[in-house]
Amino acid sequence: MKNFGIGAGVLVAVFVGYLLHTPIPTDLASPWCFRLLVAGLKTGDIVTALTLYLKPSDPQLHVRALRTMIEIGLPEPDEQVLGSNLTARYAHFDGIRVLIYEPVHRPNALIPALVYFHGGGYALGSTKLHGALTKHLAESLNMVLVSVEYRLAPEHPLPAGPDDGVIATKYLLQHACEFGIDPHRITVAGDSAGGHLAAVVTQQIHDDPSVPDLKLQVLFYPWLQAMDFYTPSYQLYDHTYGNIGLSRSKVVGFVAYNLFQRLDAEFEIKVMRNMHMSADFKRSHRFLRAFDHDIIHEKLANASFTQQFTDPESSYLFNSLSESIPKPTLVSSSSSSPFSPSSLLSSLLPVPAPYQTPDFTYEPQEAFEPGNETYWSEIQDFFLDSGMSPLFREDTSGLPKAFIATADQDILRDDGIFYTHALEQGGVEVHWKNYQGAWHGIAGMGVLQNIPIGIEMIEDAITFIQDNI
Repeated sequence: MKNFGIGAGVLVAVFVGYLLHTPIPTDLASPWCFRLLVAGLKTGDIVTALTLYLKPSDPQLHVRALRTMIEIGLPEPDEQVLGSNLTARYAHFDGIRVLIYEPVHRPNALIPALVYFHGGGYALGSTKLHGALTKHLAESLNMVLVSVEYRLAPEHPLPAGPDDGVIATKYLLQHACEFGIDPHRITVAGDSAGGHLAAVVTQQIHDDPSVPDLKLQVLFYPWLQAMDFYTPSYQLYDHTYGNIGLSRSKVVGFVAYNLFQRLDAEFEIKVMRNMHMSADFKRSHRFLRAFDHDIIHEKLANASFTQQFTDPESSYLFNSLSESIPKPTLVSSSSSSPFSPSSLLSSLLPVPAPYQTPDFTYEPQEAFEPGNETYWSEIQDFFLDSGMSPLFREDTSGLPKAFIATADQDILRDDGIFYTHALEQGGVEVHWKNYQGAWHGIAGMGVLQNIPIGIEMIEDAITFIQDNI
């Protein structure tokens, strides 16, 4: 029995070590919080692999299991938030469930409101999970905040989520006075996939003459596209972090399954290599106007990137980095589905790697592999729809003033920069800030863990709203 206890303790220690073993650059903000985030993702990988192995007939089981895992113990919001000027309650806006925060003490005049869309890759997340962030925003802004419980994939594939966002926002605009809200002073905001939702809602409300236009849009490290997986930030993240955190394979896995319900390794490999589009489309003006890498600031796109890592045993993550990033060999370790046991097993097998990575070499768009007409014919209508791809909007003039926060160490960094450029081309005033050392998810964790740069990001957004609402 004693030996069993020792053995169990060793296994637990090894497992915890595996979860927390995350080689990272020395200039990353709040490294241990990042490690905790990555540990959560690793645990999610294990849950995914086990559920798919044990019950392959129910591929949606792993998503339901992940939702349960990340929301265990989360309480329902209190009607009266203790120690604050807020009340909280659930309601339905034209059938869409929303969480409403309202100030207890408010002026007799109509006040502004903020509509918030949580992140989570359109498959995870909830108003409860993002409750700390939305409560902080509502308290700081002293206005009504509506957090939208939009439908999630894969049970409800896109555009279900954006459709719900539009319906809920339109309802609030139409019934604003009933809530004591000025319909001309409503902001939409969101993080990650919620940033995509906020951008889509902003554009669709702008095009709807039956309701007032939105006042402001606020996007935290938004995910805005599933077309170009070789932007400079994708290449740099591959080079620096490999397959940890929100990696290329993670993003592609979400796209393949949650958008197209495909657990298909071959399809995912094509997407990771930008081969889900046709060659003609990748050379088209429409694509290059949205994804011209030259619009990414030179210091972000082409700068040498040599980092010292905190852990000399950087394991499998930086294997083969002496070659340029977009080579097919670099995606071979992720060639199996990110939802399969084989991809999990490969991530557990370390190989030697240098303590210091080579200089980062940006690979220009011309070096990408050719397209695939077959895949493109199946998915082009979906991708070219403005409800899916806000970057493809031809005319951005007249859209609301924007605050866009990008995280320097985020694989999605360039999505926000592309959208900043697109809005500016239409004459929209954009307050864009790239937070050095920040990573994907830092705004929400910043509130929970008091991460300075995450708090800074949130406070900058609050100041922007207060100054412009």
